[in-house]
Amino acid sequence: MKPDPAHAHAHAHAHAHAHAHAHAHAHAHAHAHAHAHAHAHAHAHAQNWTLPENAQ
Repeated sequence: MKPDPAHAHAHAHAHAHAHAHAHAHAHAHAHAHAHAHAHAHAHAHAQNWTLPENAQ
């Protein structure tokens, strides 16, 4: 049974597409996590700035 070049090419293309999709998903997840962390950090800073004023 000879290997089918078209099948091998399709398999390689599907694997590359899956890898690219996984990489894009990981990048989007990392970006969302960084954005959420920055938002939480800014929120904490805002609380630190406003709490002393509210306490007095």
